[in-house]
Amino acid sequence: PARYSGFFIQLGKLYAADNGNGVVRLFSGRKPGEVSAAETFSLGDPDKKGKPPRPNDLVVDRQGVIYVTVTGRNEVVCIQPDGTTGVATTGVISPNGITMSPDGKTLYVASYKPKTIEKFPVVSPGVLGDQQRFAVMDDGDAPGADGMTIDQEGNVYCAGATAVWVWDPAGRLLETIECPTRPINATFGGDDRKTLFITCFDGVYALPMRTSGVKPGVGFQAD
Repeated sequence: PARYSGFFIQLGKLYAADNGNGVVRLFSGRKPGEVSAAETFSLGDPDKKGKPPRPNDLVVDRQGVIYVTVTGRNEVVCIQPDGTTGVATTGVISPNGITMSPDGKTLYVASYKPKTIEKFPVVSPGVLGDQQRFAVMDDGDAPGADGMTIDQEGNVYCAGATAVWVWDPAGRLLETIECPTRPINATFGGDDRKTLFITCFDGVYALPMRTSGVKPGVGFQAD
């Protein structure tokens, strides 16, 4: 059965990480018949036990190139618009959340267990440069570094053990947004994209913001 772990909207299309079936689905239409005919992309070969790679979270650039975290394999997989699949990096331990800078030149990946944020220059669609440490969540041993998003200023947001952490593009911590229960993911929405929606273990919370998320098709908005 389908078990979705991440969504992303880009240029009027909905991309979904179907963790249960080990595929990424692309929903281009809005009518029931069109939705049921979604394109499906595999992420590579099954392991020795016959289990497919399980997608966790994803981000899509303006060319339609999909970057997907496969946490159990320590991989970030790249899927080209024609369905060609390749491993972009294996350098991130337990990769989880993922987002991209508004100009599409930097990819950010959350390392769940070490609780770090890694960044990569995007050399060309699907090709990453040298890995660099962007930030560390130094808030104890509780699990963290989960889902991510970004705003129009390039500030990076990541769900941690008890709060959503926010860094500027230079990796300086701006603030931590404390949550009632453990946060899982965050994204910008609303008519003006100035509401930060945070999914937590007990529900979804909305927080008005001064800055806005990136307009889909112009930059990026992770869900």
